[in-house]
Amino acid sequence: MIALFVCRLQPMHKGHLHAIKKILEKYDSVLIAVGSSNASRQRSNPFSFPERKQMTTEVLEKEGLLDKCKIIGIPDIPDDEKWAEEIKKYDFDVVVTGNDWTRKCLEADYEIVLPDFLEPEKYNATRIRNIIRLRGSWDHLVPQSVYEFVKKMLDSGEAKIDGVVEKTMDW
Repeated sequence: MIALFVCRLQPMHKGHLHAIKKILEKYDSVLIAVGSSNASRQRSNPFSFPERKQMTTEVLEKEGLLDKCKIIGIPDIPDDEKWAEEIKKYDFDVVVTGNDWTRKCLEADYEIVLPDFLEPEKYNATRIRNIIRLRGSWDHLVPQSVYEFVKKMLDSGEAKIDGVVEKTMDW
């Protein structure tokens, strides 16, 4: 069976990796649908889809999981039905999500399973971006290759995470 896992990966963190590993304990493979694939260089979407795919590919390869994962981009579509139709073009059997909107869009056609999140109050991309904004320590929250990738992007000015903190989503 193939599980769909929708996430934005802004940036990928250890919570994402934990969830993917847990999905693979139960299912044959995982289709990682990177949401907001058409958004980049924005406050809550600082990285492009190709950058997020590269970060994730490096982590999954190092973990020996890449052969069981497929990474796709899903753009923001402001119509729930059209978004669902876009994602249904891909082959998957079950949806693993903790997001109410994703559940609402897909529950009529697929079984919905809650992911096994690792300390979501700690491993949260909005929280990590806020720590970066506040110049705090965040290297322990992401895989090493993601830390190096993001740090390089920020140091070069190619991507920016600055300004006032974002409101963290409640799951």
